[in-house]
Amino acid sequence: MKKFLYIFIPIIAVVVIAIPLIFVLINAHEEKPLDPGYYENGVLIKSWSEIVEEYPDAFDGSEIVGYYPDYHNRRPSLFQNLTGMLVIDNSITAIGEGAFYDCIDLESVVIPDSVTYIGNHAFDCCSCLLSITVPDSVTEIGNSAFSGCVELESAVLGKNVKIIGEDAFGYCRKLSDFSIPSGVTKIGAGAFDYCGSLKSIVIPSGVTKIESATFRFCSSLSSVSIPNSVTEIADQAFTYCGKLKEIVIPNGVTTIGSSNYQSDGVFASCDSLRKIVLPESVTSIGNRDFLIGDSQNVITETIEITIDSAYIASLNENRGLLFYYEYSRNRVLYIKQGLEISTYITNSFTKQETSDKAGYDKYVKKS
Repeated sequence: MKKFLYIFIPIIAVVVIAIPLIFVLINAHEEKPLDPGYYENGVLIKSWSEIVEEYPDAFDGSEIVGYYPDYHNRRPSLFQNLTGMLVIDNSITAIGEGAFYDCIDLESVVIPDSVTYIGNHAFDCCSCLLSITVPDSVTEIGNSAFSGCVELESAVLGKNVKIIGEDAFGYCRKLSDFSIPSGVTKIGAGAFDYCGSLKSIVIPSGVTKIESATFRFCSSLSSVSIPNSVTEIADQAFTYCGKLKEIVIPNGVTTIGSSNYQSDGVFASCDSLRKIVLPESVTSIGNRDFLIGDSQNVITETIEITIDSAYIASLNENRGLLFYYEYSRNRVLYIKQGLEISTYITNSFTKQETSDKAGYDKYVKKS
């Protein structure tokens, strides 16, 4: 028994001493917020007060300001020579227009939760910026705020963002880790133009219009969810989304594209599209909206189009090249029963005796 106690008591003593030490070590290794300032290789080079002293013209009260009077007279940010990481002080409430424009060596920026607004061109052409986290305090992201951040892979937007400006993330070619906050009500034209690494997008239920070129040239985009709140999809909104296989237009959308023959169309060159659903609410469709396939990519698979819209079913013209294009002739129409069918459809398609979709008549393109 004594031998047992001689062994056991020291073990208990070690455990009693070790447990507090373990907690001390864990707490010591918890990541502490970095002090505001400018860092290179993790080392603080300049404190925030030193930055303010060195760049007095870059501050207007609690706003970081830039020099970006207009497109033709824009000048680089006063911070252009910064490299590495910048931790912004919580005395700042707005990142103004062009504040960090063309800071091509800036790799990381920590935005405090005191900031409520990120202005136009704020981080435009920060070509080494790898990731960005926008805090919940921010409600608006300005036009071209992160445009041209060609190395940006991840952008996390706070839950209170309401507006994403025009071209906000345009040409962020590597942006793949991204979702639109559910509270967003407006997404500007070209907001994600040329974001070739985006794979899926869910558009929030507060958005009413998908603006022109919003997702143009999102060449990896294979999944899009459009809410019932959307009433209009503008020209080129999804042009050249080459991996998009299916699109369901929700009931509520009245306008798809425009009648402008110079437009590239809403879904033009989405050459993987095989299923299209057009709801009864549609009353206007553009001239080139579904121009799919070309001489370099002849579509041989069947393209299935479900039509609930009386307007589209009664069209007596090849509107939008929706029903025929010489490089994608294999089209099948499922038209909701009871709709008036145009002579264009009856002349170009053959109605089948039976349909494999309940409540719809099936039409196959004549050879």
